[in-house]
Amino acid sequence: MNATFIGWSNLLEHNIILLFFQHSMTIEEVCVELPKRTAPRIAAFGSQYFIIVDQFVVCEVSSFVQSLFLMFSCYYVFNLEYPKNVKNVMLFFQDYIFCHLDSEGRPANYLAIASDIKRNL
Repeated sequence: MNATFIGWSNLLEHNIILLFFQHSMTIEEVCVELPKRTAPRIAAFGSQYFIIVDQFVVCEVSSFVQSLFLMFSCYYVFNLEYPKNVKNVMLFFQDYIFCHLDSEGRPANYLAIASDIKRNL
């Protein structure tokens, strides 16, 4: 594979949500090489951003902010749970960036960190 991506082998073990690639690979090659997981991912090729779900490109945009919004939207559209290893980060974005509070409880460590952040802003 021609990917220049630090930690590509870790992709098999972790739910990485943001991937950066050089133009030597096509998005089709990336989709085939990714482990099959339903967690939405953002694949960045220069100024192009692709949202990938379950090894399929859902959409392409030219803004990182749009790609972040669309990745989060995929969780709601497809009724997916956040991956365990990035759940607190995703909850923070959900609560404080997208202002979408839900009835789900929050882990104690998340609440403590969120409280510290709010207190120091």
